[in-house]
Amino acid sequence: MANLRSMNSRMRILWLCSWYPHDADTFDGDFIERQARAAASLHTIDVIHVVQKRELLHTEQPRVVQKNEHNLSVTIVYVSNKGLFRQAAHTVLFNLRYYRILLKTISNYIHKEGMPDLVHLQVPVKMGAGALWLKKKYGIPFVVTEHANRYHNGDWEAVSDASFLFRKLTHSVIKQTDALVTVSQYLGEAINTYVQPKAFTVVPNVVDTSLFTYHPFAAATPTFRFLHVSNLAPVKNPQLMMDAVKLFFDNGGDAEFVFTGNLTDEWKLYAQAIGIPDNKVAFQGEVPYEHVAKEMKQAHAFFIFSKSETFSCAAAEALCCGLPVAAARVGALPELLNTSNAVFADATNDAAAFARSLMQLQQTYHLFNRSAIAANASALYNYNKIAEQINSVYKTVIEKKRK
Repeated sequence: MANLRSMNSRMRILWLCSWYPHDADTFDGDFIERQARAAASLHTIDVIHVVQKRELLHTEQPRVVQKNEHNLSVTIVYVSNKGLFRQAAHTVLFNLRYYRILLKTISNYIHKEGMPDLVHLQVPVKMGAGALWLKKKYGIPFVVTEHANRYHNGDWEAVSDASFLFRKLTHSVIKQTDALVTVSQYLGEAINTYVQPKAFTVVPNVVDTSLFTYHPFAAATPTFRFLHVSNLAPVKNPQLMMDAVKLFFDNGGDAEFVFTGNLTDEWKLYAQAIGIPDNKVAFQGEVPYEHVAKEMKQAHAFFIFSKSETFSCAAAEALCCGLPVAAARVGALPELLNTSNAVFADATNDAAAFARSLMQLQQTYHLFNRSAIAANASALYNYNKIAEQINSVYKTVIEKKRK
């Protein structure tokens, strides 16, 4: 069993991350990277991420990349998705190779660093197999943090529609974890309903509050600007967002709309097709994290009309910049938003309702206290606050193990 150090000393924590930024995808779980940096302010954090996107791996060379910064070391493993027997198209063969390399990587880590005090698993599949193996073989307790939006039947990429192996691993991880952490109450309740009853602790995602800060506009206020940040995946409701923007203009609204983070021209072409004025909408594509902060400081308000959200890093970042938000009342958004910092649409999945919320936010904008919005959000989502919450979970698990 692991040698459990004093709860007040710096521990060595092994993070097994199903998502984590890497050279081939710098946004793959960047919110997990920020949590790792928060935890590393109090403990030594060793991250292992075995890349699991098969379509990406098919064009990547197998390799191991290691990165180190203060109290945070990261090992990224690219698994081969090529070879004999049409492995690239065969899920079972790929998974066998993946899990073999995962366990080998963990074994090499133990040989080099010794036993960790604790394992922190970020998202159950696929890296959860490693946490289960370490607990069974060495008795090392593990914490699991879940972020994913897949715990409601019928939701995008729902667990109920996943493979047997996916469902089995998810169930086993949730059942056997020593502490379940979720980024919202909404997500924890969904896991309890659709996977496994389990007590959980809510620890929200981190916002880099050195970047996302409130700056008042200069005396000459620019044209009112709405900002949306996402990859415009189906769960973000992009078509209804565009339809709502069109209705906003049809009903006499006057503002600029900026979309940051889309990966294709699909929605730019759709906006043109439905007649949104070209000079009133901009699609910036994927931009660095620092640039997102810059865009938020130049915007008046943020909007998000997702079908579901387990947290919404973008909404939290917008709040830290003092932006009021127009939103659908879905998922975890009511946990971040209220009448002091947002306007909710009066119906969900309804373009007209979304358009009304945009109009209402602009018309009542003078009633929002932007500096207070920023101060309240920054107090909740900064690095130190999240580090304290993660550390509290670690201490509870270690204390329980000693009894």
